[in-house]
Amino acid sequence: MWVHPYLQTRKTEGEYYTLYRHLIDDEEKFVQYVRINFSTLEMILTEIEPKIKKLNTKFREACSPRQRLMVCLR
Repeated sequence: MWVHPYLQTRKTEGEYYTLYRHLIDDEEKFVQYVRINFSTLEMILTEIEPKIKKLNTKFREACSPRQRLMVCLR
């Protein structure tokens, strides 16, 4: 088994995909969750995105740079 079945549902049930869209609407909750404000996250992301970007393969889809950064900060 290349990808466990519970990981195949991460786009519909995963924490990033379900929570992020609500956090960007509430700056206070975003700061509580990620510990930095949204504009700072965007600034950091523009600087490091080329360094942390992964390519999709025919076996699996890579995590986005934004998702990788938020997991690191969390």
